Amino acid sequence: MGYTTWDAGDYAARNNYRQATGTAFQFSAAQASRPAHLRQVHPLLDPKWTNQAGEKIRESLDSAAHPNATAIAVGFDETGSMGEGPVIIQQKLGTLKGVLDRKAYVTDPQIAMGAIGDAHNYEVAPLQFGQFESGIELDEQLDNIYLEGNGGGNGGETYGL
Repeated sequence: MGYTTWDAGDYAARNNYRQATGTAFQFSAAQASRPAHLRQVHPLLDPKWTNQAGEKIRESLDSAAHPNATAIAVGFDETGSMGEGPVIIQQKLGTLKGVLDRKAYVTDPQIAMGAIGDAHNYEVAPLQFGQFESGIELDEQLDNIYLEGNGGGNGGETYGL
């Protein structure tokens, strides 16, 4: 995790393609078209995912490419009232990554993308988080978030998860 580097050109091409074709958040669209009892969290964003040692962890590791890794978690509300938030984050990911890469006080940023929903409304995916990454995998994490769009009326999202 976090061994790759960010390529602004690759991200821009992916973002332009998504905007031109309307293909953002395809995993979410696929889940919405399935019967409710078959919907699921993307395996790469499932907090129940375990590594080869059987541990449920997210890890930010130093590497040759990133010898002084700084772990940064970006979590956002994916409930119905915040429907445009994830879209904006995906469209502005290049800006976020650029700012973090240019700031001297953040060395070798490794970001984990995540979404928080509403477990009280029986969401399938009230918590989704990927691994800490440095490259285009960040965009892939965002694209694989299941945007259930539930929530409201019960006191808020379940950030405590």
